[in-house]
Amino acid sequence: LREYEKEARGRLRATVDATERRPGRSCASCRLAPSCPELLPVPGLLGVEDVTRPRRTVSVTDLRRHDKCPAQEHLRRLRLPRRPGIEYGSRAVQRGNAVHKLLEELHARTPHRPCTLADVPDPQGWGAGEWHLPGIEAERGAQMMARHVAVCPLKYADLSMPLSTEPVLAFNDPASDTVVIAAPDLLYWDDGGRVYRETKTTGYIADRSGKDVLEVYPQAALAVVLLAEGALGGDPARSRVELEILRPTGPDL
Repeated sequence: LREYEKEARGRLRATVDATERRPGRSCASCRLAPSCPELLPVPGLLGVEDVTRPRRTVSVTDLRRHDKCPAQEHLRRLRLPRRPGIEYGSRAVQRGNAVHKLLEELHARTPHRPCTLADVPDPQGWGAGEWHLPGIEAERGAQMMARHVAVCPLKYADLSMPLSTEPVLAFNDPASDTVVIAAPDLLYWDDGGRVYRETKTTGYIADRSGKDVLEVYPQAALAVVLLAEGALGGDPARSRVELEILRPTGPDL
């Protein structure tokens, strides 16, 4: 009870009394969603015309999970408990999450400034948020952070304009009665255009898929459509999608 009074009561009251609209996954069950001024309509975003099903949300992560195993995606939507050791047990997944979390923290600093070699963590062992890396994974993660310095997006961002790290974006596609969720790693301005940045990590020194980049990373494909539709503001002719692939041997941008 003491902890509740100290930590939770004020936040709960602020949430209950809040009037700000924040589009997200809860829009699927909100009766005001079709007319909400904060939920931007992008007709035909998914390329699907079917309004016979109840309104739902979908993200690229949902679709990739469904492509891998429809049952897994169904069970996740039921919010059944899952084991973190299975969900995040891979060393590569843990390393990627640690790098992403550290980049999020660095890019959110105020005043905003580009990453430097002074921001590279100790290769002997480091962590960010809930992710802690030992041994070889700490070394590989530190190498990736060092490689990121050369292509840090804040070198090119208009730092006088707002930037968002890991924002949750929601768009209404009335053609499919679906709320589409996107979560770029970084969203910033450059010369009047919006820049949608996705960062991926890999231990491979070169691409092994042989596939088109938009097929391998459908988040980038969604970002292209959103920018082309002007859904993120800015001048579409000056906007771009950036895909940063961090490898221990160097970055691909």
